[in-house]
Amino acid sequence: MLLLNQKLWIEAAKLRFPVGAGGKGKMKVVKKKILPEYFQVVRAREKNFEIRVDEDNIQVGDLLILEEWNGFYTGNSVRRYVKYVLRDSPALGLVPGYCIVSW
Repeated sequence: MLLLNQKLWIEAAKLRFPVGAGGKGKMKVVKKKILPEYFQVVRAREKNFEIRVDEDNIQVGDLLILEEWNGFYTGNSVRRYVKYVLRDSPALGLVPGYCIVSW
């Protein structure tokens, strides 16, 4: 059932964001771990961004799946469509090699 729901989310994302990767390709799905204290506020929609190591080339339109991690996967996850990515902004205090992803 979970796998079926995940496939439906991905298909819906393709319809909502038919062109991802900054308009240069298709939307991709990026899965990331998230600690419970942050997971709860993301799920409650009180937090709408993550500061992450820029290792996945996340782009506007990508589907970000945040999976709750408490030393093990809890089975809880949230799905968010990326709306903005900030990179290369040391003047704003963003360390090189990191990005801010918002949804």
